[in-house]
Amino acid sequence: MGSTPPHWGQLLRLADGRAASPGESWLRLRLFDAGFPRPELQVSVSRYRLDLGYPHHPVDGRRLGLEYDSDAWHSTGRQQIRDADRRTDLERLGWHIIPIRRTDLWGSYPALELTVGAFLCRHPRLPRRW
Repeated sequence: MGSTPPHWGQLLRLADGRAASPGESWLRLRLFDAGFPRPELQVSVSRYRLDLGYPHHPVDGRRLGLEYDSDAWHSTGRQQIRDADRRTDLERLGWHIIPIRRTDLWGSYPALELTVGAFLCRHPRLPRRW
């Protein structure tokens, strides 16, 4: 059988059972691959829970939250209005929220990394390694 490839150990160290969906896990992998700090998962903010966030890295007094908006839970008009209201509340609480859709996550264009990097004042490591 041979030995385990070295990159598998790295992937196992990134595993976190708190991820609520495969999309959240892929989002975290994109952030790690870009060289950003490890985000917190399931961040509580008032009555809300953010998928991922950087509560300890405020920029201009605001913290960064990332929300994976799956097609199943965020595509109807009612759901999108609820999401917009929620993001407005979170902005008032000092959070900048970046919504991530399937097309943002699975595409090859690095808009996700560039947007997160711009907020965190960090240059992402590009191109992606996978």
